[in-house]
Amino acid sequence: KLAEAEQKLTEALRLHRQQGDRRMEATALHHLGEAAAERGDTATARERLHQALDLRLRCRLNDVATDTLFALAVLEMNAGQAQAARNAAASALELMESVRKRVPSATLRAAYYARQRHFFDLLVELAADSGQADAAEAGLLASEQGRGRALLDMLVEVPATSPASARLLT
Repeated sequence: KLAEAEQKLTEALRLHRQQGDRRMEATALHHLGEAAAERGDTATARERLHQALDLRLRCRLNDVATDTLFALAVLEMNAGQAQAARNAAASALELMESVRKRVPSATLRAAYYARQRHFFDLLVELAADSGQADAAEAGLLASEQGRGRALLDMLVEVPATSPASARLLT
C-alpha cells in the first residue's frame, strides 16, 4: 500500500507543479518525504521534507511548516542525528511561537498548542536522549512549555477584577 500511495503522491506532485499550485506541491512533497521515511530511505525523505519546508516557508504557510519541521526532527532523531533533530525542533518551536502570536484568542491559542502536543513530546524525548546532565530539566521544561504558554495566554485575558483573577492572586 505504501508503494501505491507514493505512486499517487508522485502523480499529484506532477499535477500540482503543472498547475503551478505551490501550496499543494509542498503538501505532496511533505507526504512523499514521510513515505520515504516510512520505507527507510532517509536521504530521499530528508530531501523531500526540505523541499516541502522551503516551499511552505516561501508561501508563508508557517503553521504547516511546523509539521514539516516536526517530520524532519523525527527523521533526524530516528537516523541518529540528534543535533539535526534538535535544530529542526528549535526552528519549529520558534515558528510555532510566531504562529501563536497571530491567533486571536486565548482559547484558540490553547487549542493550537493542544494540536501541537506531539511536538512537545518529541522535545522531551530529544532532551532525554541527549545524555547531558541537565536533560531532566530540559525535558521538564519542554513538557510543560505548551501547557504553560496556553495557561499564561488565558490568564492575560482574565480581567484583573474578576473572581478568577482574585483567586489566582491569593
